[in-house]
Amino acid sequence: MCKDGNFEIFHAEQFVNDQLASKPVLIRQNNYLNTLYETITGQPGRKKLIAVHVADPHVDYNYAVGSDNQCSDYLCCRANNGFPTEPSRKAGPWGSYMCDIPPNTLELMFKFMRTEVRPDIIFWTGDNSPHVIWSNTKEEVVGSTANITKMIKEAFFGTNVTVYPIQGNHDTFPANS
Repeated sequence: MCKDGNFEIFHAEQFVNDQLASKPVLIRQNNYLNTLYETITGQPGRKKLIAVHVADPHVDYNYAVGSDNQCSDYLCCRANNGFPTEPSRKAGPWGSYMCDIPPNTLELMFKFMRTEVRPDIIFWTGDNSPHVIWSNTKEEVVGSTANITKMIKEAFFGTNVTVYPIQGNHDTFPANS
């Protein structure tokens, strides 16, 4: 792409190996954390804590299954983008590329977290509203957070899960303020 050809090919694995070569033997093999977890697993008296980080759900309450997922707008998969006949352009029931997710996808994720992951702690770092910062309203932004709060409460009702929420840059109005 560059006419002067002034670029280097970057090999991430080689870079990591080069960095690790100067580290203590204990972590040189790039498996320090895996080895650490294997060492502490099953030790008597050691409590295991399961934490989940929920970030950037960007739930789109106007997501429309079957709508155009390849529109010319910044955010697709809404009724105003139209409903194409070509199957590859139809927004799927659980989400599509270039689209924010429908609420049912997040609800299913919370159900999976409760039944399969069974976390002790959830770190919820916001960015709840859809990527339409040029047209959203204060009510939409507040409503997105309120809706996801309700989803979390319903999904984890009767459990001892602790939720630590913090707002993201899309959880204020106007955004990024």
